[in-house]
Amino acid sequence: MVAVNDDLSARTVSIALCVYNGATHLRAQIESLLAQSHTALEIIASDDASSDDSAAILAEYAASDPRLVVISNTSNQGFSANFSSTLARCTGDFICPSDQDDVWHPQKIARLLAAITDHDLAYCDSAMVDAEGHLLGRNLSQQLAMYSGRDPLVFAMSNCISGHAMLFRRGLLERALPMPNTLYYDWWLAIVAAGGRGVLYVDTPLVEFRRHEQTVTTLGGIRQQDGVSMRVFLMERLHLLAAISSFASPRQADAARLEKQLRQWLDEGRGLPFLFSAMRFHRPLLYPLRPRLTKAARLSIKYLLALFRKP
Repeated sequence: MVAVNDDLSARTVSIALCVYNGATHLRAQIESLLAQSHTALEIIASDDASSDDSAAILAEYAASDPRLVVISNTSNQGFSANFSSTLARCTGDFICPSDQDDVWHPQKIARLLAAITDHDLAYCDSAMVDAEGHLLGRNLSQQLAMYSGRDPLVFAMSNCISGHAMLFRRGLLERALPMPNTLYYDWWLAIVAAGGRGVLYVDTPLVEFRRHEQTVTTLGGIRQQDGVSMRVFLMERLHLLAAISSFASPRQADAARLEKQLRQWLDEGRGLPFLFSAMRFHRPLLYPLRPRLTKAARLSIKYLLALFRKP
């Protein structure tokens, strides 16, 4: 374990770069990783059986910089499994997951290392860009309620900590493995970190977060698509509560009670009353839905209300 007051500037940081058919934007991301001001890096790049030029691009950069190690999967593992296995290969004192199509600020790792202090995980804001890399004029913090603290129940409703924005201690990964197959890997890491030494938010955009048609993940974990029913939404909450109640933390018993109640009420077809009852008596669940003075936040709340009206 790294001491809290230790000088972190020389500590090795592992970057877990997962790639699948990412040739279009991959060069820009690799170059931003190699250009980090914190140079003690280990970059584990896992190509998930791409059919484009991704493998060749990775091999090209690996040949010129020994910090980049390439793993080639013989068959496609899928997004979550590929990240889980790649993270497990990391050997650094700290670990940063990386998507294939973003661009990191040169000071990203250094800033997060300076901020993490005694926390398990630190994460930053992200500036959103389009497919061509043009700034969209908004940050991720305008759409999600960012959180610092030590309460995993906050993440039972929505997730504000994306993998591309986080840096965490190696000890967190050791506690988080094996990862549940019902959750995104970054959501699970945020939950385990909040139940341990806590998460810390750095209110500065240190990543250009690319949004385009091929983007795999969704904001906050809510799949905003036609036909998503209230029951599906609540079943996702059930998986989250089960995850939070599966490991020791100050909120383990609370999560177990909520999980049991939600499971019972879903069986009885009474999911909606549970939701508002849970939010009424467990205030952390309200945090991601708190009113914000932004159009994006109002639209998110409007979407949730519309979701609750579905059969």
